[in-house]
Amino acid sequence: MDYFVVFVLGMAASMLILRWAVKRAIDRVLAQLHLEDAAQDNSIRLKLEFDQDTYFTYNVDNNQFVCQGSSVQQLRERLSEMFPGQTATIVEGDPAILTAMQQELEQTK
Repeated sequence: MDYFVVFVLGMAASMLILRWAVKRAIDRVLAQLHLEDAAQDNSIRLKLEFDQDTYFTYNVDNNQFVCQGSSVQQLRERLSEMFPGQTATIVEGDPAILTAMQQELEQTK
């Protein structure tokens, strides 16, 4: 009988410890996801197009027009004015346009 009581108490303690460990692991995963969401919220994902010597940017998530500029510097200024404290990231666009934009950025440095 004594072994049975010890066995039941051991099982109860094991279940409590296991439950605590699983809850702690889940909380860590949720905290990490929250940090990733916060980092994404601080970034605007853009699609870049170039037509008639003008850069056009569109929000990738909803395909809405964001702003335009005749140079990379002008585009940067307008994005900074529209979204202070946020980062604009170009995630879509013609590779040739992105290369030309990169070269223009290097020339302005």
